[in-house]
Amino acid sequence: MDLDTVADELYALTPGEFTAARNARAAEAVRAGDRPLGERIRALPKPTLAAWASNLLVRTRPDETGPLLELGEALRNAYLNVDAAQLRTLSARQRQVTAALAREARQLAASAGQPLGNQALQEVQDTLHAALADPDAAREWASGRLSRPLGAAGFPAVSPSAVTRPHATAGHAPEAAPAPVAEPGRKRATNTTTSTTKAASAPTDLDRARARRERRARADRVGKALREAEEAHEAAEESRSGQQERLDRTTAHQERAARRAADLATRLAAAQDELRDAETAVREARTDLKAADRAVHEAETRLRRARREAEAEEDPDGGDA
Repeated sequence: MDLDTVADELYALTPGEFTAARNARAAEAVRAGDRPLGERIRALPKPTLAAWASNLLVRTRPDETGPLLELGEALRNAYLNVDAAQLRTLSARQRQVTAALAREARQLAASAGQPLGNQALQEVQDTLHAALADPDAAREWASGRLSRPLGAAGFPAVSPSAVTRPHATAGHAPEAAPAPVAEPGRKRATNTTTSTTKAASAPTDLDRARARRERRARADRVGKALREAEEAHEAAEESRSGQQERLDRTTAHQERAARRAADLATRLAAAQDELRDAETAVREARTDLKAADRAVHEAETRLRRARREAEAEEDPDGGDA
């Protein structure tokens, strides 16, 4: 396992698949005993949707990468040489090619289930313009491992006087301006002035190096911010997963308690019915007891009366000798 192979594998995945696959490959490297490689893999930033679509275009349409890089080199040479005619031709081709490739990237992304919105599509087109304008950006784009879209870049506008001449008619090439007749002794000064003007109009190596450093610094800041955001997102996902497990446990406990409560409520209702029946039976028994008491009292009264009558029958004289 090496970093280039893993990076090629990861940046071919959709943004939604990237993080889990990256972490798995990093863990695999650590288990294999190569912790530094695991840390470098884990530091790979997740691609934005536009960066992934740009990578998809490079990987799916490799035959279109070379022509775009050649067009960028031709445009840069035409600009440095102040070749207005060549710039006009190549600029028109630039607009056509970048628009066509951006549309193709959008179609590829949609086919992969990752549709691009207008903002992402614009970022893809900005990336193509940056690849045309800057050789470092072109190499980065052609690697198919972008984690973020390249910043919009382009060529400075060509002077209107270089593009067209007054009084040019439709369908006819503009006439070249007559060359000024140089006085003897001023030829070298004129040539020097022209060279100085060309040099002033073209970006110096120092300007290009400074621009590259600024782009790299911005890229580092953005990359750091992306990594921090990804780490925060992963931590939030882990926390959410833990809270979800806790919610599942408490929900299951609540459901069990609710079932027990329902069972107890059913049993309580049955017990209350039994209690009411028992209370009714007690009242009826008490009523029956009172009736029995009255019957006993009446029976005792009749018994005493019968005894007195019997005694009177046995002693008709009332007890005289």
